[in-house]
Amino acid sequence: YSISDNRIRGIFEGPDGKLWISLLEGFVIYDPCSEEFSSEIPYTYNNARIPSSAVNRLRTDQKGNIWMMSDELGLFCYNRESGVVTHFETGSQHEKGIQSPAVSSLVADADGYIWMIGFHGLLEKVDLKTHEVVFRTRFLNKMYPDWRSLQLFPDKDGHFWIYSSSSNEGVVL
Repeated sequence: YSISDNRIRGIFEGPDGKLWISLLEGFVIYDPCSEEFSSEIPYTYNNARIPSSAVNRLRTDQKGNIWMMSDELGLFCYNRESGVVTHFETGSQHEKGIQSPAVSSLVADADGYIWMIGFHGLLEKVDLKTHEVVFRTRFLNKMYPDWRSLQLFPDKDGHFWIYSSSSNEGVVL
């Protein structure tokens, strides 16, 4: 088996050391031990009824949880310890709900929050226990018109760096 689509959206390493390669239409998983590609998505992913073609990006956090971002279905988190997938609906009209329908970058911090950059540069901080937004700002929209290129990077001191991969505007701390 090989990659069926050369339009790669991203690559991330899963907790088992396998590489998940996000394609325009779904995923393939590369096993470095066998040096083989597979389109077999793990049981938990399929059991949660998450269509692989709907997920655009993947990230892992410090605990090894897998975060799956979808422009159509919102945000999903696979908890590695419990094996449970939680769906965080986005595009919410509720004041404390996640408002951005799409997420370009996401980072979980050590205090139990996720920080994410969404549609039009919306930066939101979400409490993982209540699933409620506790901080929200749109200041990135003015600085970076191409919000899909914005990324969050955590440093070892707990600071988040925001940068654009398609802009000469520098970084924000």
